[in-house]
Amino acid sequence: MSENEERIQKPGQYEIDEFYLINRAMDEPFLDLRNFAISTVIYEDVFSAFLHGEIVIVDAKDAINNYGIFGGEVITIKFRTTELEDTPENIIEKSFAVYSIKNRGPVNDRQQTYTLGIISLEAYADPSTPIMKAFPTSGGKSPDALAQEIFDEYIAKPRVIPDGEPTTISISDTPHEGEIAYLSNNWTPIQNMNYLTNFSVGGAGIADFVFYESNKSFFYTSLSTMISAQLESPFDLYTYVQKGQPSIDKGQFEELTNASLPYEFTQCESVEIPRTIDVIDGQRSGQYASNTIMYDLFSGEKETIVADIRQDFLNLPKTEGALGTPAGVPRHSAAKTNMMYGNSILNTGSNHGFGTTDGAYVKGAGGYAFAKSSKQEYLNSFKDYTFKITVPGRTDIEVGRIISLYYPRMISKISEETTGGDAIDPVLSGNYLVTAIRHEFTPDGAKQIMEIVKNGLLGNIGPDDDEINIMT
Repeated sequence: MSENEERIQKPGQYEIDEFYLINRAMDEPFLDLRNFAISTVIYEDVFSAFLHGEIVIVDAKDAINNYGIFGGEVITIKFRTTELEDTPENIIEKSFAVYSIKNRGPVNDRQQTYTLGIISLEAYADPSTPIMKAFPTSGGKSPDALAQEIFDEYIAKPRVIPDGEPTTISISDTPHEGEIAYLSNNWTPIQNMNYLTNFSVGGAGIADFVFYESNKSFFYTSLSTMISAQLESPFDLYTYVQKGQPSIDKGQFEELTNASLPYEFTQCESVEIPRTIDVIDGQRSGQYASNTIMYDLFSGEKETIVADIRQDFLNLPKTEGALGTPAGVPRHSAAKTNMMYGNSILNTGSNHGFGTTDGAYVKGAGGYAFAKSSKQEYLNSFKDYTFKITVPGRTDIEVGRIISLYYPRMISKISEETTGGDAIDPVLSGNYLVTAIRHEFTPDGAKQIMEIVKNGLLGNIGPDDDEINIMT
């Protein structure tokens, strides 16, 4: 069937454009896996540096022996949602290394099954690539420049085997302020990248950078920048409409960037809501309020950073404009103390010191201390609203995208005339950041379980000027 003849018959429908295993030690190195794989799962996560997954094989040709599948082989996939144009932003195309073989056993007297663990080529090489050198070799460099250098020299691999171009990385908020110099003491490339995220500060003035791989590319980016850049143009609108409730006309949402697929692709099969608030956990964990003591082991310099989620988040990027933590929640910054240690001698070129000036990030006057402590506070802001949704699979979405969720009010009757705030749940609806996706491709179609998070609500829960927490 040609692309012009493709027609979507059901949500989750996809095309297998390429799916093969490569073992160059064999006379016929390419093995088409389309008739062997019954399930292919790919995981991506903004808090995980690399893609990984698993392929369940049913083998009636003893391919595991005949083609020498013992570990280290390369598997290349190219999956595409039916009717989507064959362009990089619409497909999942990537080569993986086979790193494990598990769950092997007979199906019957003529078939066996096993599961191939797969991981990005970049991840496969990472543990065996220790780096013992100073970065940079002289003077200092900005964190983004060092991240680009390490990625290009130690991480990048061909995206597709054979004949693929090297993988690329997208770095946000460039150029980064300040310069650092440090010693990589046999750290792997990913350990170096994660270390650098502590010194990269986004536009909101916090060190909320993460290094990760999506199904499209590598990213070294600020979470707050990721959110603020997409608020006016979400990826698509997902709905959780129950039987008897009216469907949503997505045509009225002109700002959506990827709303071309049929409505059924964005209808949630299920929404898991572990919690929307837990005051006791928020108090004990420091989610609502805490203080961080930063201590420089070399100079003896010490600074205390005070955090309060309602006071600090008034002007920080949020998935919606209103604060997610209710006013009046009892909290006190002295109740939870975090200790963080640094050693300025290891970062001789850093322009980031300890402390703050008037509670704001200031280069050379407390950047590192404030940025590091506020990163944890920013991550904590997602704890109450971390949900999982199960939806039909599609190959044009990736982690790091903002989606909108329509969650209807559960009242006795919602009619076609019920619109606006009367129709949607004001707490559960709104914009969410996609932080993890489990893609599953089977002969029956594709399905996704997406982890979505938010740290802002459509409307305020109490006044902004909530001063219940005063640390003296």
